Amino acid sequence: MNEADKITASQRVVELSTQRNLTDEEQLELNELREQLTAPTPLNNQEDDFINPLITNSNE
Repeated sequence: MNEADKITASQRVVELSTQRNLTDEEQLELNELREQLTAPTPLNNQEDDFINPLITNSNE
């Protein structure tokens, strides 16, 4: 889910959350959107986020 999708989903969650008497379909949509927004974002490449302790930034 990219940033634009997150914004759209967040807006829809707000819209549905402020409505009264949601239909079953709308309640299901709301629950699915909430789950998608709270799911951790998978890393594209875990090696990019790995910090090698053997490499230092010293300028000695």
